[in-house]
Amino acid sequence: MQPSTYQINLDLPPEERYEAICKDFRDQLDDLKALFSEILEATAAPKLLEWLSRKLLRRVYSEEETREMKGISSITGVPIHLVVAYNTLLDVMSGCTSGAVNTSQASSSPHMAHFRTLDWHMEPLRKVMICAEYVRSGKVIARAVTYAGYVGVLTGVRSGLSISLNYRIRMDRTWWSDFLLGYHNVVMLLGYRKSISSILREYLLSPGEPASLDEIATQLSSTRTSPCYLTFATPSQALLVEKDRKSATIIVDDKFLAVTNHDVAVESWPEERWMEAVRATEVTQPIYPEEWGIREILEDSKARKDCVVQLYKSQSKRRTRSSEVQIKDIAKWLETQPVLNSLTHFSCIMDPSIDGGGLVWVQAYPEAIEDEAISPEPPLLPHPSFD
Repeated sequence: MQPSTYQINLDLPPEERYEAICKDFRDQLDDLKALFSEILEATAAPKLLEWLSRKLLRRVYSEEETREMKGISSITGVPIHLVVAYNTLLDVMSGCTSGAVNTSQASSSPHMAHFRTLDWHMEPLRKVMICAEYVRSGKVIARAVTYAGYVGVLTGVRSGLSISLNYRIRMDRTWWSDFLLGYHNVVMLLGYRKSISSILREYLLSPGEPASLDEIATQLSSTRTSPCYLTFATPSQALLVEKDRKSATIIVDDKFLAVTNHDVAVESWPEERWMEAVRATEVTQPIYPEEWGIREILEDSKARKDCVVQLYKSQSKRRTRSSEVQIKDIAKWLETQPVLNSLTHFSCIMDPSIDGGGLVWVQAYPEAIEDEAISPEPPLLPHPSFD
């Protein structure tokens, strides 16, 4: 199914922008309390953190986003500290597969399509998936697949730029790196530093022309954020940022690019190096099933990436030299296991060449997918550019 679409009018006062969404999802957003408790249970001191959150989580770095969250809290009755936590913690807790592929004819200029699935082990969020159209001066300037009550951006597209975020496991951890990341998370939660979803929102909604991939790579290489993978695409090129707290590895391609939840460098590690990392790394995020450890997460990540890479290679071999991958082909990739799996909340394909940003295919999964329920022929949304 396709999520419901809501318009978010950026010309309205921030407190009023999410009114229609909040009224329609009031009951579901009340479940944020249970979701927050689930997140806290993954920490060392859930009761202490719950008490501190009630006292300290009152705002975020952006005044505009803080006002939006206060409006959401007022309309839904959800306490402001839960709305703030919801909007600052989700960006460090998503699994996923992301990438971009050239869909142009061989004789024409590149035409990148940005594909994405979002996976995690948080069932209540399935009930609040929506598509958003951001409107300024009566015109749609950007689109996103997101969650009701969430004001940041994890998946979005505008004319000239598309964006997605994936969870990144921290490898080679030390007590000092743990301390510095903990400090970053604390100052972010207290509203003294931007969350990565807020930074991505600025790229998506900034007036004028979007930032170039070179500008984005330069800015993110020195910006302090939570570790993550960021995929950006323009109509002609794709960028992958393997983001650490204050540094980044940059990968650029104009043919094909894919990322799941492990670094590209991990794929060339010898067995000894891989096993050392498995023993040294602990994962306590409620993204995956509780019984999964680092080995299972890395194996799952590699299986999903290997799958989409092999689908791309097979598709390329079958096609003639005069044509490349089509949108309907990418949609089939996203409906193939293990790219599609029981943790998948939604899959989508974005086209940054379309005015206002194109969500050319979106598939939501309000219930966990069973093997036999996977459709081999997912329907495409109407799209004049690919008729």
